[in-house]
Amino acid sequence: MAEDILGQIIVGALIVLIGGVFLYLFKQTMNGLRSDTSVLRSEMNGLRSEMNGLRSEMNLRFDAIDKRFETIDKRFDAIDKRFETIDKRFDAIDKRFETIDGKLDALSTRVGGLETDVALLVDRAGVRDRLAERYPTTESKVEAGV
Repeated sequence: MAEDILGQIIVGALIVLIGGVFLYLFKQTMNGLRSDTSVLRSEMNGLRSEMNGLRSEMNLRFDAIDKRFETIDKRFDAIDKRFETIDKRFDAIDKRFETIDGKLDALSTRVGGLETDVALLVDRAGVRDRLAERYPTTESKVEAGV
């Protein structure tokens, strides 16, 4: 019996010893994890601050780019307005040319009619032959050697 009690005491002592070792290892692991988590937290905080800085910088740059695009849009709008004005002016010029073309066509028709009328009058009166006798043309002077 004494051996049983002694065996039980040894087993109990071993259990306490093994429990203590496990407890010690557990505490060390937890301390290690705590120190690792504090390192991780500080790293994460550093990353967050860098991300916030980068976000701010990117927002500033995007704002600058947006302003440039707004300026470009305004310039394109101004150019579009100028082109619209130019198109209207060209349309007005086209209408004027059409009017002038119509007037020139009418004038050409009238002049053609007048030429025909004058030619008929000249032929009837024999004026052409008399004018040729009185005022020699350049061709007749060249032929005559004058």
